[in-house]
Amino acid sequence: CGTCVKDCHYDALAVVEIEGKSKLVYEKEKCMGCGVCVNVCPNGSASLLIDPDKGTVFDMDFMIERFGK
Repeated sequence: CGTCVKDCHYDALAVVEIEGKSKLVYEKEKCMGCGVCVNVCPNGSASLLIDPDKGTVFDMDFMIERFGK
């Protein structure tokens, strides 16, 4: 549907047409693993893969729990 594409802060996602079908593609180099795409996906189609080359993913829930709002 492209919701994740619109909400990606790093322009890492795009919907392209391949052989007459819309496909979601991402650029690994641009993706920072923030998880916004996963959170906004209305179909649950997105998933987050940890890339060890990019370091630790920022865990907002942990920060709120530890330091408060």
